[in-house]
Amino acid sequence: PPLFAVLASWGKGDCSTYDFTVINSAVTTRSCSGGTIFYPPQKTFMVSAAIPFRSNIWHVGAGWSSVVKSRSGSVDNVFGEASPSAVSTNVAIMNLAIDGNRANVAYSASGDDAYQNAVRLNQVSNSRIINCYIHDSVMNAVSIHNASNDNVVAFNRIEDVGKSTAAPGAATYIGVFLESGV
Repeated sequence: PPLFAVLASWGKGDCSTYDFTVINSAVTTRSCSGGTIFYPPQKTFMVSAAIPFRSNIWHVGAGWSSVVKSRSGSVDNVFGEASPSAVSTNVAIMNLAIDGNRANVAYSASGDDAYQNAVRLNQVSNSRIINCYIHDSVMNAVSIHNASNDNVVAFNRIEDVGKSTAAPGAATYIGVFLESGV
């Protein structure tokens, strides 16, 4: 897919600026034609809402020094809406670190595992999550749910999944969680 650099669209990646608006704008702008959103190295992009998946949009970093991190206080996923408005195909997350920031994100008392995942694939097919460092998610590192088929999750490092202060049995805490309808 054509390349679109987040920094070229004024994303700061300075670990303090809220970068969701810029990333979401890049996704929305390319939702018809597709494209690659590039996350430069040595940058940390902060989000407090889920970066939505749209068909033919790839999120690509320059390795694990390209970080997308949940902002303190967020109750959403880092990537993937809990209830997307559309089916998505051919999406990718590659060569990124995805930090759920669980030390600074409160566990949702609802225990709804549709939220607070590092990545949630819901109605997403023919997609890939490759060579990512996924860590410190409150819920699951990757949650695959509801008519999501033919997805590849490979060559990732997954660590420190689940909020340590959550009540036992309140929700799932798994590296890759295959939910009903998959």
